[in-house]
Amino acid sequence: MTAQGRDGDLLLRRSPRARIGARAVLAVLGVLASLSWTPASLIAQSPPPDPDRDDLLDRPHGFVAAFVSDAWASTIAPFQLRGNDAWALGGVLAIGTLLYAADGPLSADIVESADGGLGRHIESLGETLDPMGLMGKTNPYWIAGMLVSDLAGWEGGELVFKELLFSHWIAGLGRQGMRRVLGRRRPDEGADPRTFDPGEGTALPSGHMATFTQVAAILSHHIDRWPATVALYGLAGAMAYERVSSEKHWASDAWIGAAWGWGVAQVVMARREESAGMGSLFGREPSLAVDPQTGGIGLTFRFSGWRP
Repeated sequence: MTAQGRDGDLLLRRSPRARIGARAVLAVLGVLASLSWTPASLIAQSPPPDPDRDDLLDRPHGFVAAFVSDAWASTIAPFQLRGNDAWALGGVLAIGTLLYAADGPLSADIVESADGGLGRHIESLGETLDPMGLMGKTNPYWIAGMLVSDLAGWEGGELVFKELLFSHWIAGLGRQGMRRVLGRRRPDEGADPRTFDPGEGTALPSGHMATFTQVAAILSHHIDRWPATVALYGLAGAMAYERVSSEKHWASDAWIGAAWGWGVAQVVMARREESAGMGSLFGREPSLAVDPQTGGIGLTFRFSGWRP
């Protein structure tokens, strides 16, 4: 056993708060990560959204009501998993548990790998993306985009920005609650992976990963093209690497943050699109047409949700 492992064991034996935190982190892994698999049948069981009543400008009270409704649906969703979805939750829980058990050496290896070569480039990319993981930085853009889309009559654009905002806010509320309960300390605080200080520590789950994974999930869903999906989730992976290599988070913090954010985004997207009566932003494949008179070839992209 390494010295770090021995120190961690001593900490767990000596600190009742640490023992509570260590047990609590395993207990809440499923609640945080289970929304990563949310079937259509589960969405159907949640309270139905109220169509045409979530417009911020015309019906501000309806906008608030829609947010509260989505927050409630996200809260009860983990307790309605059945069958294969419950097994999927078990898989998420198992991965989270393994990462938690190996957090010390695994995170140390990632930190060391960022000293040069490919690791350094990935870390630099993650650092560049850092502002995208902060709601305070991105929310003004999402709010502006939603308002401009509404004024321009583009319901599809309004839907995307609304999903981003609702997802961020719901996941943010849950994240802050979990942080206060668990209080896991960050690596750059000189802490052991098993150091918990409820009400003070802010490591678990990673807010950057929750926020940016939601951006990747929502944009990839609406763009609906595999190159965009690969690129967006690749960027999320770079951010996860940077959060660990910079010693801001342990590896399990990044995993749980990503799973939590992704799952909330799935619930919000399903409900907002049911309410709006539309699917992805680029709902149809590009159409290719040949003009019989001129012989010209035209490629047409169709954006969904324009109001006359």
